[in-house]
Parts: sequence; structure tokens; C-alpha cells
Amino acid sequence: MYTIKNDKLQVVVKSFGAELNSIKKTDSDHEYLWQGDPAYWKRQAPILFPIVGRLLEDTFTYSDNSYHMTQHGFARDSEFTCVEFSTDSVLFKLVSSDLSLNKYPFTFELYLGYELIADHIKVTYKVVNTDSKVMPFSIGAHPAFNWNKSLEANFSFSEKVVSSCLVSSKGIIEGPEVSLKETPLTEALFHNDALIYKGLESTIFRNGEIGIEMNFDGFPYVGLWSLPSGAPFVCIEPWYGIGDCQDHDQNILNKEGMISLNIGEVFEAFYTIKPI
Repeated sequence: MYTIKNDKLQVVVKSFGAELNSIKKTDSDHEYLWQGDPAYWKRQAPILFPIVGRLLEDTFTYSDNSYHMTQHGFARDSEFTCVEFSTDSVLFKLVSSDLSLNKYPFTFELYLGYELIADHIKVTYKVVNTDSKVMPFSIGAHPAFNWNKSLEANFSFSEKVVSSCLVSSKGIIEGPEVSLKETPLTEALFHNDALIYKGLESTIFRNGEIGIEMNFDGFPYVGLWSLPSGAPFVCIEPWYGIGDCQDHDQNILNKEGMISLNIGEVFEAFYTIKPI
């Protein structure tokens, strides 16, 4: 475990999965981050790489070969190496291995960083293509926040019309355009799995007098998710990528939302979390 802090925040991160473990303000003992109760969901804030979502039949093809990979990829179940650590920041690294090449035939370096800047957490992604061919990948976040269901809760958005996607048993399908402003948070929202939107830049989750503000400008997709079974958490998930569409041909080069990284090229992105 690695603890970083400043005069506003104290954050704990695990090297396994480079996953957030705790988010607290320094002047309060309130825990903002879901603590991974396996009775509901054992994870807390997994990184999604090198795919986001589920492949059809958990399989993709590349160069006439088939590869098996489970939902959201393997980074969340990998041990990262800490390469930089200071009072208010930490940086982790994952590199391809013989094990990863059996699932995903590309060599890479993946960096995941956490930095406290005043009252918010900056989460950074850096992907380096170390292969001798173009590397297709997706990357995304899946942080879960505590949801006290005895208090009113809602999502608020900058008012705009955005496209949506729907999750079906056969894959992702296009949904209707929706006008977002303020959405009361109820379990019924997630009856059909995650809500997926295109073109959002930020959202605020309020739960009584506390909450989370996230800014993810530049991420093409955002998922909102919880288990519709009494689970006391909600996930806000900015993504570069999406699960397979129901009519996808399973060729990873044709998969919606994939980033094609040229030889030696570097991809970088970040989002922020602000406890309120």
C-alpha cells in the first residue's frame, strides 16, 4: 500500500492493479471510496486495459489467430511496479510479459499515476507501444464510491444532449439521444446493467451533503454502474473504448473505440476526482 497526502486529502493506492484503496479528506474520517465488500463486488477502482467491456464470446481475432480475454482485460489483476513515490504522488508501471502475450499479442509499457493537486486527485494514464507493429488498445477507469441509500442521491451534469449506448445480452447496441441535467440515483437505473454515454465531460455525484466531482474531458465514453441488488456503491467510469457491439466481427482492429498506437508512439490521458 502507498499513502499520499497533502493538506486537503489522504489517498491510499495498492500496487496490485495500481488500484485506489481509500480516499479521505484530511479533516474528516469519511471514506469516499467503496471498500470492496465481496458480498457485493470485491473490486474498488480497477483499471481497464487493454480492452474496456466484454468481447463477444470473450474472444478477439488478430492476424488470423484467436485470443481469449475476459471482461475489461488483465491489468486489473496484475502486480504493478512502483517507479516513483513522493509525499503527494505515486507512479506505477506494468510491462508486457509472456503471460500477457498469450492473451494480447503486443508488447507495451503501461504507466498509472496518482497526484494530489490541492483538493483533487489527478489520475494519469500513459501507454507506450514497444512493439514492431501498430498496437490497438482501449483503456478506462472503474472507480466505485460509497452510496448511503438512507440519503437522497443524484447525478448532475452540464445540461446537454448526448448519445447513449445500451447493454444487451448479445453486446452493445446504439441507444437514444438523451438530455442530461440532474438524475435522481435509484437502483432501478441499473436494472439493465450500466448506463453508457458519449460526449460527457464531467459529472457530480451527490449523496446528502457529500459527494464526488469528476472531470473526464476528452474521454469518448462514460459508464455509470451499480448492482441493482442493494449494493451501496456507484461507479463513474470514463473510458477510451467500449464493449463489443452485438454485430461485431471480433477482429480487434475493427472494434469500436480502439486506439491504434503506432510503433514507438505514446498515448496519455488523465481525469480528476474531487471529494466534496
